[in-house]
Amino acid sequence: MRSDEALEDVIPRRAGEHDLTSHSEEQGIAEQIVEDLRGTVEALLDEQKRRASDTVHGIAEALQRTAETMHHDNVALAPYADHAAGRVAALAARLREERWSDLATEAEAVARRQPALFVIGAIAAGFIVGRFVTASTAEREDADAASYPLTRAEPDEGSTD
Repeated sequence: MRSDEALEDVIPRRAGEHDLTSHSEEQGIAEQIVEDLRGTVEALLDEQKRRASDTVHGIAEALQRTAETMHHDNVALAPYADHAAGRVAALAARLREERWSDLATEAEAVARRQPALFVIGAIAAGFIVGRFVTASTAEREDADAASYPLTRAEPDEGSTD
């Protein structure tokens, strides 16, 4: 038969009694898990923020090239393209430098103050990013196609072509 000390480990404790050491250990483990999870989520958000910043920076560079072309072809619109390129470049810098929580808080404030402007801006941003991604994908596919030239298949000896 087991001793009283061994039975104490097997028999559940009465309500209100608990081992403070195990409770604090469990709390420490839970806090560590939460901290690890927070670090992982922050790393993922930082990576997404970096990618978004890079994409927006690419759009700013495309706008700047357009503005440079307009200085020769369409002088009247060139200042607007310059201004747009500067604003988009500033947005890319803010995305790179600010924390996600600050950006989300500011976006929420804009959405509350001017919901129509926020929706129009979100649609425009989605359209621009979609066009940019589509153009980048098409350029990449063209480059891939150029690196693998198609060869004409030789007709079979028995074919009548």
